[in-house]
Amino acid sequence: MTATLVASIGELPLVPALRHGAFVAALGGVADTDMASSPRWQALCAGFTTLRLVDIWAGEGSVDPRASRATSAAVAALPGTSTARGLLAAIASAVAMPYVAGGPSPYAPLVAYGRLLEYDADWALAVDAYSVVIEHAPAGGAADLLPDAYHRSGYCRRMLGDLAGASADFSAGRRIAREQGNSAADLQLRLSEANVIAHRGNLPEAARVLEQLVADAAAAGARQVVAAARHDSGLVAHAQGDFERAALLCFGAAQSYDDPRQRARALSDLAACGAALGHRELARQVNEIVYTTAAIRELRWAAAINLLEMAAADGHEQMFEAYRSAMEAEPLPVTLAANYHLFTGRGHVRFGRPHLARQEFGRALGISMDAALNQIGILADQALADLSATEPARTEHEAPAGTRTQPRTKSWSPEIEDLTQSITELHLATIDR
Repeated sequence: MTATLVASIGELPLVPALRHGAFVAALGGVADTDMASSPRWQALCAGFTTLRLVDIWAGEGSVDPRASRATSAAVAALPGTSTARGLLAAIASAVAMPYVAGGPSPYAPLVAYGRLLEYDADWALAVDAYSVVIEHAPAGGAADLLPDAYHRSGYCRRMLGDLAGASADFSAGRRIAREQGNSAADLQLRLSEANVIAHRGNLPEAARVLEQLVADAAAAGARQVVAAARHDSGLVAHAQGDFERAALLCFGAAQSYDDPRQRARALSDLAACGAALGHRELARQVNEIVYTTAAIRELRWAAAINLLEMAAADGHEQMFEAYRSAMEAEPLPVTLAANYHLFTGRGHVRFGRPHLARQEFGRALGISMDAALNQIGILADQALADLSATEPARTEHEAPAGTRTQPRTKSWSPEIEDLTQSITELHLATIDR
């Protein structure tokens, strides 16, 4: 693979071998027989060669015309429908000429390219792209992009389970935002820091930080930050077991968001709240909306995992197996992966497969320990303990006695009942046009 890669980009001068390792690893994951025709291979090559070209341009002030032509050819070879093609072409065009203060810059389209990689859940590749901006933008007259680059890099690191790296990025981004007087960016980065606190399991502190952030953002007129902070407060409330409050906060955030993608995220979390409340109709309706309409793969995955959990809890084995099979080969980010294995284990317990359940709970526990997902880790550890304590004589496909879900007779608050009547209206606004 290495020889083939070097041959395909041989016009480019060498840069340190360990740079852009995420792209190299991804290229190594494409089978040799697929290289010529694989859109994935073509997109990775184009992105890799473009990032290397920016490194050279930033370090030397110009690039060899042959290297520029080689990169432009790799980009032009992408399908016309590729969103990355236009962004990479803009980056390559900006570095085709020697650096001049105030001249064309590759860094804004490079941030946009990182966001595109995020939308495809290519977290490590996105971190790689943002690292180029972080390293080179200050000297290239684009220091104003640093808070956003650090913010997005930290988010991707969090999705990869690197909470220490995420915290470092958010801290650096906040420091620069304050130096630049960029209060809007500082508020966004404070929100992300609160997310890390919650992921580490310190829910009371996360709730306190988010409450203060809502007040500060409201005072600053930052309406979208208020919506996001309330959304995250809903997630903390869910983790603390206050499911009605969590549902109302998530739905309110979905109503307030301007961005359809953020609205879909809030709906995804609302679905989880509905399931926790035992409001199966609400949870199923919202999850199916997200699964069929969300533009972001991560949200569709989350909806499928929620539907998998519901199928297991409701005793619908065929539906459980359909969602389990759909998700088992997907490159899930660590939090979703841990939840997938936890919920799959619960399903195997439900359908009388304790040895498979033990494997899944073990995977969930291992992922949680590696990524410091303390809350999920506690649940997985308890599930293993509960499984060990059950009667070992249960046979395959024999569901535990008395576990069939019964119709719920619980009534919910008027606010929750009103919420269920508003889902259809919000659904129309959620569709990403």
